[in-house]
Amino acid sequence: MSGLLRLRRYCIKTLGFVFLFGFICVGAIGGCNNGNSNGSDNRKGSTPTSIVESNIETLLITNICVDCDLTGADLRGENLSNANLSGAELSFANLSRANLTGAILSGAILTEAKLAGADLRDADLRDANLFRADLRGENLSRTNLTGAILSGAILTEAKLTGADLFRADLRDANLFRADLIRANLKSADLSNAIMSNTLLINADLCFAILEGADLSNANLREASLILADLSNADLSNAIMSETLLIEADLSGANLFRADLSGAHLSDALWCDGSCICAEGSIDTCEGCASQNTCTGP
Repeated sequence: MSGLLRLRRYCIKTLGFVFLFGFICVGAIGGCNNGNSNGSDNRKGSTPTSIVESNIETLLITNICVDCDLTGADLRGENLSNANLSGAELSFANLSRANLTGAILSGAILTEAKLAGADLRDADLRDANLFRADLRGENLSRTNLTGAILSGAILTEAKLTGADLFRADLRDANLFRADLIRANLKSADLSNAIMSNTLLINADLCFAILEGADLSNANLREASLILADLSNADLSNAIMSETLLIEADLSGANLFRADLSGAHLSDALWCDGSCICAEGSIDTCEGCASQNTCTGP
């Protein structure tokens, strides 16, 4: 009897060890799966990198990626003509040499995106955030940039012919030698906010609409504003030396402490709106009885 009891106890202990070992293995295996699963997620499914990679694939297949995350995406040289990227997150993305003609980028975030050599003709960039974006030499002709944030953006020698920049934020942007012929800059903010001077030096603003625009402290030295509409614009403290203002409309404009040394004002409609500057007017509007509305209070 005692031998039978010893045998039973031995069997129970043996089974206990077997079950314990089994539980340990199951736990270990389960732990490894969880770890692998998490590792797999980190690589393929849950991290921004994997999400971005998936979104890039979707975009290149469907030409659509609305409200998607493309942060830091490498889209160099891709053909994204007429792509729908409205609301997309494209901060730090590399879009160099990409074809974005006719693309819908309204509300997209392109903060510090690389756009060197990209073609943005006829693109829809309404209310897009292009803060400090590099757009030097870019072709933005006829682009819709209504309400876009372009503060601190580099637009050196950019082509913005006929672009719609109504209410756009261009504070502290660099527009050196930019082509803004016939551009709509009505109510746009082109002011200098950090005392570094918004650069519009040598910019071509012929026929541009700048009605009600804020150009306070801006640097417009040697810019061309022939036949431009500057009515009710704020040009206080602006640098306008050697600027071409021939036949420009300056009615109601604020030129308080503006530097007009060497500025050409022939046939410009002067600030009080009641007279036209005489032919050959330089620095001041010759031939006008009243000039006090141009110099502020």
